[in-house]
Amino acid sequence: MRSFRKLTTQLSALFLLFFLWNCTTTNSTDADQNSAANGTGSDGSDLSNGALHIEKVLFGFDEQTISPEFYPELEQLADFMKKNPETSLRIAGHCDERGTVEYNLALGQRRADEVKRFLINHGVDSARLSTHSYGKEMLVDTSSTEQGHSLNRRAELVSSNTAQENSSL
Repeated sequence: MRSFRKLTTQLSALFLLFFLWNCTTTNSTDADQNSAANGTGSDGSDLSNGALHIEKVLFGFDEQTISPEFYPELEQLADFMKKNPETSLRIAGHCDERGTVEYNLALGQRRADEVKRFLINHGVDSARLSTHSYGKEMLVDTSSTEQGHSLNRRAELVSSNTAQENSSL
């Protein structure tokens, strides 16, 4: 039973990583802000029914500061989490391939911590947020181009529903 639960958890994590891998970031528009106000995500997903569209947060070279272009999406995520207390979030920090392993692990952690800090400052309980750094271990683009590097400098957000997890035990 324990190995089945572990396998199920691992498969769920892989599915979420695959989903996030294919997500793209978008700039917020008036339509996005209107959809956030009526409970739908920027992609039309219904946030009120637990369907959460999570975006990556991209960072500049050697930066851990969140760009203001990501504020609307993160604010929408914070609102969703406040309305859905059974949802927790894992924030994974990533870097491009440049720099040492140690430096990139620390930078990835600072990126994840910055996203966590943003959400806490917008009313999300810190106990529902966890962080991890992968440094340069999980590149989404291995092309070694500036565009590839920019896609690798990110924080990925993975949600889980604790009520759903507890009911499957």
